[in-house]
Amino acid sequence: MTDQILFPAGTLGCAAGSPRDAVQTAAQYEVYYGKGHYDARYPRPNPRLLRLVAKHLQPSGRLLDYGCGSGRYLLPLASGTSSAIGFDISATALATLRKRSTEMGQTNVVQAIGPNLGDLDEHLEHTGLVDLAICLFGVLSHITDDAARHAALVRLRRAIDPGRGRVILSVPNKRRRFRNEQRDQTAVSSGRINYTRTLGADRVDLGYRLYDTETLRSELAEAGLEVEAFHAESCLPENIVASHPNLARLDGALSRLCPSSLGYGIVAVARPA
Repeated sequence: MTDQILFPAGTLGCAAGSPRDAVQTAAQYEVYYGKGHYDARYPRPNPRLLRLVAKHLQPSGRLLDYGCGSGRYLLPLASGTSSAIGFDISATALATLRKRSTEMGQTNVVQAIGPNLGDLDEHLEHTGLVDLAICLFGVLSHITDDAARHAALVRLRRAIDPGRGRVILSVPNKRRRFRNEQRDQTAVSSGRINYTRTLGADRVDLGYRLYDTETLRSELAEAGLEVEAFHAESCLPENIVASHPNLARLDGALSRLCPSSLGYGIVAVARPA
């Protein structure tokens, strides 16, 4: 294999800064997925974002969903691919993905990889480059350490075909998200916040790196990726779009008119520079 797709073991990026942070984040997502909270809060993909991703997917192309969870985006996209690779650090989410792909008759297409980063490194070494890599709904923002986040973006760039390959990612917009948490001056200066979501008797504590379009453009450029387009991920909050089809249709119409800088999240489509 060429050095386009060789990844030193464990360096593809993690869901937090240090290995300890990654373990803590994985533990939080075990609660989120294991108790069914995530799928209850986000039962469906954002249809607007799903269409955008599908438009960039080559016919019978190879797809990598980095931070795939239980397959909210990967599974509906898989039928248009020759290979749909889902990586996640949550073993519970991956187990759900495998179960659902079996029920949908997609086991010949869907590969659930993880929870160790070395598993993904090894898989890509053996199977080659992908045509499209997606990293959606704030997965990147959970990598709160700057160096680790840069490494993740570099590895995503190396995973895609250098000619036709694209990376699509979405991140929380600091102008719309976590306004109360941002009132803390440390959060404002660092661009990072910690957020606790209370889910009945359970709590999920996660770190976030917040973005505007220029911050995201800069981080992508440093990783060798050039932004082709920005889009508003949605106007309404994600849980509303994911839970209410009629409101999702309304949101799709509104989001077409909404500047990316005012979206609930920011979507970037990028290619190798």
